[in-house]
Amino acid sequence: MRQAIEQRSIHNQFSNFDDKQGFEKLLTDLSKYDFVDECWHNEAMPHVAKNMPTEKYPDRALRVWMDWKDHQWSDLHHDLKEGQTYFRFNVQLNGEYGDGDTTEFSKDFETMDEAIEFVKNYFESNIAKWTPLFDEWNNWLGKQDNIDDKEADAQAVITCYTLTEDQKEYVTDFIERWEQ
Repeated sequence: MRQAIEQRSIHNQFSNFDDKQGFEKLLTDLSKYDFVDECWHNEAMPHVAKNMPTEKYPDRALRVWMDWKDHQWSDLHHDLKEGQTYFRFNVQLNGEYGDGDTTEFSKDFETMDEAIEFVKNYFESNIAKWTPLFDEWNNWLGKQDNIDDKEADAQAVITCYTLTEDQKEYVTDFIERWEQ
C-alpha cells in the first residue's frame, strides 16, 4: 500500500514562519494570476510561484519570495545593521530555477504591497504574454526554409511571402493570439 505524500506548503515546510497570515494574504492577492504556494524547507524563505514556460525554458517561473518578519530569523538578513533597509520581498523571473544566467529580473521590495504592485504592473503591461510569444515566433521562423528574413514579424510574413496552408494557419493563429 502506498502512503499518501502530503503536498508541500508553508504549513509543513515552514511551520515556524513568523508571518503565515501575511503569506496567506500574499498568496490570496496573487491567486488571480495563478500563483501557488511553492514552499520547500531547503529554501531560505517561503515563496509563491507562477509557472510561465516558454519553449526554451519549460520550467520558467515568476516567484515572489517572502522573508521572515523578524530579520534575526532570516538566513540572508540576520545581521542587518540598524538603519539598513530590510527588503523582505523579492520578485524574480527565472528561465531555470536558481540559475542566475536565465534570470530576466530580480527586484527587492520592503513591503508586500510594493511587491504585489510590481507583479500586477508586470502582468498588466503584457510583457508576461509577449516574452513567450517572441520566443515561439523566433523559433518557428528560424525553421522556415522559404522565409529568408529571420527578423520579419507575422504581418510581414503573411503579406510578403507565399506560404503553405500549414504556415498560413500557424501565422494567422499566432496573430490572433498576439492581439488578444
